[in-house]
Amino acid sequence: MVAQDVKQSIEITNMQLMQILQHITASLSHTTFYPTQHSVIGAPVQRQPAPAAAPSPILPSSLQPQGQSSMPVTRSLTLGDGQQLVFTADDVPVPPAVSFARDIATLNMMWDDTSEHWKNDSKMRIKGIPIAIVYWNDIYTSKPNINWKPKQWKGIKGKWFNWKVIVRRYRESSPDQFWATFSENGQHLGYKAILGRLSLERKEKN
Repeated sequence: MVAQDVKQSIEITNMQLMQILQHITASLSHTTFYPTQHSVIGAPVQRQPAPAAAPSPILPSSLQPQGQSSMPVTRSLTLGDGQQLVFTADDVPVPPAVSFARDIATLNMMWDDTSEHWKNDSKMRIKGIPIAIVYWNDIYTSKPNINWKPKQWKGIKGKWFNWKVIVRRYRESSPDQFWATFSENGQHLGYKAILGRLSLERKEKN
């Protein structure tokens, strides 16, 4: 009888202990723990790397914003007949390798397209149109576009100036009078000799 009472008492005690434990567990599940100041300071700080900037997409030329498309540089030339010729550097051939040392009459005909000497023929053409020599300066010079036909005008600048000087003198009188001045012993002077005399004439005038 005593043993049974002891056993019953133990069971009751165990049940009470279980209720107490359940109550404690339930209380803990609803409790929020905040880190102390010490734990915040002592915890290592992990810095996340900043996301890399996305590269700007390269747009096709057809999708480029206005003002940013690379349009070819153009030049325009008003010809003797009033025609307006618009062209790019790709339309212009390399300067012709031409000499008029033995044919000043042809140089005179090709020099410009505004005089009676013009025969609508030239050693250089743009878009099939013969271009008078007087315009070659404007066509080949790289000013003001530094990338326009680089160094090509430099290669013919000296020749072009000599042609200009000869034509100017040739037209001051008739061809017969020109050759009467620039001949010796009945023979026409050579090209370099003519340029030499013209240089002396300019110095005397100055």
